[in-house]
Amino acid sequence: MLHNSSKNTSFPSSSHQLKIPRPLTTPNNRPDKVNPRGKRHPPKPTYLKSPYIVGALDITTRLSQSDKSLSEWVFSTQGAPSDEVFRTCAGVSAQRFHMESFFTDCELLFAPITVTSLYLENTALTAEARKFLFFSNLSDCIDAEGLTLRDVRLLFLPVVRDFHIFLFVIDLQQPSFTIIDNIRQDDTHQVAYGSLPDLVHSYMTDYMRSVQHHFYETFANVPIQILQLPWETINNSTDCGVLTMRHMETFMGGNVKAFKAGFKPESVAQKKQLAKLRILYLCKILTSDFNLLKASILQESAEFESLHGSQKQEIMNRAATTIHDRLREFG
Repeated sequence: MLHNSSKNTSFPSSSHQLKIPRPLTTPNNRPDKVNPRGKRHPPKPTYLKSPYIVGALDITTRLSQSDKSLSEWVFSTQGAPSDEVFRTCAGVSAQRFHMESFFTDCELLFAPITVTSLYLENTALTAEARKFLFFSNLSDCIDAEGLTLRDVRLLFLPVVRDFHIFLFVIDLQQPSFTIIDNIRQDDTHQVAYGSLPDLVHSYMTDYMRSVQHHFYETFANVPIQILQLPWETINNSTDCGVLTMRHMETFMGGNVKAFKAGFKPESVAQKKQLAKLRILYLCKILTSDFNLLKASILQESAEFESLHGSQKQEIMNRAATTIHDRLREFG
């Protein structure tokens, strides 16, 4: 995810993410041959921009009735798990079971964030190939926004380790390298995360040098820091995906005092916040104007809402006992 230095951007659309690595079919393209000036495209019109640009989701207010109705329809497990419920004109899609994973205490299977570690820790690739993919994906991501690296303030790199997701955040205007992880870490970054942070730091320094970024020398010498969060978790192993989405949505750089994620310390109250946030994200995604299936989704949700109260409650009670098994089967 990219934050433009001139915009207060928050939660990303899928087009803001580092793309899944492409096949190495262009051996003559080398990372040291990046165009210093980059490539500019016309800016996107407002309707193509993420709805999260206008501000972070409010987790302090009550859920609307429309959000409750839509989430109940999703969590009712009506229909096939493979039913498509989200599709964009760019071909990004999600099936019903992806959205069902927003149910409380489920591991999030729908990832509007792609992960860096998929190829940086792929030992089947040579070190040169991994570096090439990092350069190539980063260039594609920046080009897709019509920017150059000089325009970018914050770069978010989601990482997955043993089904746990967290963030590397690189500040390019006030150079820093920050690790944001909801799980408490008392060790150094080398002990907690192995060689990956130093590898990404090295690759990013080389990329900044290749495009003649004015802060590359400063960035080369910044320490890698783990941000200590007041809402860090010890006993929560299922909400890291939602927490990471919130961190990407609300972190604007700086120290933890400036980080307004809105979470309470780990507690029953925090779990309630996360349960609400799951529904808010689910509904925001499905009702986004990016979703070509939005109209049919809302119609089916309205039909489910119109069921007799006792009939609907029976369906929801049954779904609550089966949704985890269903997700284990299709996830």
